[in-house]
Amino acid sequence: MTEIKMPSAGQTTDEATIASVNVKVGDTVKRGDVLVEAETDKAVLPVESFAAGDVLAVLVSEGDKVNAGSVLVVVGKKGEKYQSEAPAPAAPAPAAAPSAPAPAAQAAAPANVGTEIKMPSAGQTTDEATIVSVNVKVGDTVKRGDVLVEAETDKAVLPVESFAAGVVFDVLVAEGDKVNAGSVLAVVGKAADAASYRRGGAAAAPAAPAENAPAPAVIEEQDEYLPIIKGSAPAHAAAPASAAPASGKRHPVYPAMPNAKMMARQRGIDLADVVASNGQFIKRMDVENYVPAALEEPAAAAAEQAEAEYEVLPMTNIRKIIGRRMKESLSEIPCWQCTMVIKMDACMALRDTYKNKKGIKLSYNDIMAKAIAVASRRFPLVNARYENDEVRVYKHTNVGLAVALDGALVVPVVKDIDAKGLEQIALDYKAQIAKARDGKLAPADMGCGSITISNLGMYDVEQFIAIDNPPESCILAVGAIKVKPEWDGEKFVPVHAMTVTGSFDHRIIDGAYGAQFLQELKTLMEDPSLMLC
Repeated sequence: MTEIKMPSAGQTTDEATIASVNVKVGDTVKRGDVLVEAETDKAVLPVESFAAGDVLAVLVSEGDKVNAGSVLVVVGKKGEKYQSEAPAPAAPAPAAAPSAPAPAAQAAAPANVGTEIKMPSAGQTTDEATIVSVNVKVGDTVKRGDVLVEAETDKAVLPVESFAAGVVFDVLVAEGDKVNAGSVLAVVGKAADAASYRRGGAAAAPAAPAENAPAPAVIEEQDEYLPIIKGSAPAHAAAPASAAPASGKRHPVYPAMPNAKMMARQRGIDLADVVASNGQFIKRMDVENYVPAALEEPAAAAAEQAEAEYEVLPMTNIRKIIGRRMKESLSEIPCWQCTMVIKMDACMALRDTYKNKKGIKLSYNDIMAKAIAVASRRFPLVNARYENDEVRVYKHTNVGLAVALDGALVVPVVKDIDAKGLEQIALDYKAQIAKARDGKLAPADMGCGSITISNLGMYDVEQFIAIDNPPESCILAVGAIKVKPEWDGEKFVPVHAMTVTGSFDHRIIDGAYGAQFLQELKTLMEDPSLMLC
């Protein structure tokens, strides 16, 4: 038999509270099943089973305080007997048999039915996503490939497709919910099995309720996703719909998620005063958005007075994450800038040659990406990322291109540019930009670059500074091509020039090194034939 113990919750946390117990003695579990959830001062920790078998003992209950190393559950082989350290008390004498025949023993719970549709991984740099749309409801018929849910990350909107055909048994998320990779979003199964499905695992049919039994205070949901309120309401608990609770709030008292309880304790908020936005249970977001009654009326009056003076635009998750990441970049990365002016007449002639002789439309971004790859042969630190307190220099050059969308910014990446010609680079960027505008970029299309090009030249911007996109080594801010005079030794002649400003991560690239890289980039773009060498 195997003892499942409370893991360490961190150096600063010596105690946890059992928030939920998801198994009982006799249940069959497999490796990875969440047996218990424990709440610390920082998070809710799922305690998984690292053994398969039957639950022989459950040594904790909801609300118990436990320390790291405390035995929570014991798992073993079917038929094994668990003997605790304390001797078991003598069994009580059996009660006299009732006059009515005893009910038959409850049948064992059948295995769960249906296929769980989970949140896929959104990439190494993305730790969470926000549900932006739920396209199905319970009872809908779906086929393989149907988009059930759309989730927004810091880089794109990901459609989550069903990989099973059948009927939707359950939808476990709502718009606005935060989810991580592996979170169950929906359950799909055969129509014939719908009646057998129970969230979190099928259960045996409940016994018929006794006549005149009081109604439960809330519906008990036996699962790991919703809080569980056990027991029945006393007969006097029911109140007319028009009556307000003692707190003065005209809403019921909702159950709360463990992280919502934790935040409420930290802020001194009475959960009886908090309204569940989903009408079922209080989430952390509900506590974050709670405004005491004393502040509601003045705030509402001020808002009403100012309503005609401005329009409120909703802050999308992508905008929030862009802001957070850029703030982190400015505050955490020792970044420095350097500017170089590049004559573009040779690049313009090269574009014309490709267009007139091969029918291929090159962009200046395509040419610059190739020049970056060639220049990084001499200056390999440009082709690097700062990750996990180490500098990782890559063998192949992956260059990102900032693409502005409606209300968002994404950076699709073209990989292995060092091994590609200009024609292939142009085709690859065109395909990536099309995917970005159609909202079809996959995580693998982003977040893998070492350097980014941000070009505002099409808006007649001559020069600007871009914020580095961590963990990349640098970002190049590219301005518009302008006609400028140049002294040739005898007279001023007109030349086409473009300003490029590099923002470099000083942890990777020093001033002289970055300046030399830009100088090499200038040389290559002013004479593109050198890229063939």
